[in-house]
Amino acid sequence: MRHLPFSETFGGLWISASWLHIPSREALSTLTELTRLLLPGGLLYLSLKEGFGESWQSDPYNWPRFFSLWQPAVLDRMLEDAGLHIVDSWIGIDSEEPWLIRFARKSVHHTHSFQLGQ
Repeated sequence: MRHLPFSETFGGLWISASWLHIPSREALSTLTELTRLLLPGGLLYLSLKEGFGESWQSDPYNWPRFFSLWQPAVLDRMLEDAGLHIVDSWIGIDSEEPWLIRFARKSVHHTHSFQLGQ
């Protein structure tokens, strides 16, 4: 997710339960990379765990995995900083853990039309 090899752009990206493995120090640059892949007006779906901090945790098979937890205000500010406008947001509960869900749209930059004789 940090450096995707695509040169084309997409109308939407679905980032579900994977963003939470990105360290917070790399989050904005990774989100900026994802925004690059969206067409103007394209949609991003993002779900990640709500909470504080970062840590390595063992999964049920005793494999270590990195988790980065987020607060809504920090996540929302980062989405805006990456050029995304939040369209819808909510907190979902799955297995008693709160998940932050965001639908965000890539900003559409209006171009000025040029007319001869101006």
